[in-house]
Amino acid sequence: MPAASSRFYLLLPVLGLIATACKAPPPGRSSPGASAGTCDARAAGCLPDFAALYRRVAPSVLNVSASHRIRIPEGALPRRQRKLLASMVHSLGSGFVFDADGHAVTCSSVVQDAESLEAVLADGRRIDASVLMSDPESDLAVLELHSDSPPPPLPLGDSSTVRPGQWVATVGFPYGLSHSMSAGVISAVLDGEKSDVSVGLLLSDLSITPGSNGGPLVDLEGRVIGIN
Repeated sequence: MPAASSRFYLLLPVLGLIATACKAPPPGRSSPGASAGTCDARAAGCLPDFAALYRRVAPSVLNVSASHRIRIPEGALPRRQRKLLASMVHSLGSGFVFDADGHAVTCSSVVQDAESLEAVLADGRRIDASVLMSDPESDLAVLELHSDSPPPPLPLGDSSTVRPGQWVATVGFPYGLSHSMSAGVISAVLDGEKSDVSVGLLLSDLSITPGSNGGPLVDLEGRVIGIN
């Protein structure tokens, strides 16, 4: 969600708009509550290896910059003032690659009515992007990255297994500056069919700042289970 104080994440089933299915964890992989580190995160006194998780997730996370032109209706202002105000403005957000073809997800509110889009990759490359589809109701958009060597995709997890108290993390570009990770726990799972919300939501205690919207919420295996 675009608000700075928001700690809600869209449940992954919303990605049904852009993906055919969310793959369940393959056999032999640990459950979403298990640690990516050397000990079981469910054990007392053990914390997950968030440094390793960051190294796994960050290369797939993008800084999305959209350029918009402010258009002033004819006659609304004197010509000189209208010319000064009718300039380009920029909106910033985060996103992540979800398939090997270089398709990425971000918030539709970041890219809506954009005249040009640019994605900054983890290695510093700046590449052009375009909107393939956008759904304002769920605030999701799919981007095509115009690159012959797109970042590696993040695997999609199974958000139906998410439970309150589970460790999660997010990586994004707060204020468009650089990669930043926040970690915390799931506070609640809000089912769109059983609550007042129109889509399923996850509530966490993660710290979210402007520019992080569109970033992935991941479990301790680096699988995407929600979108900020």
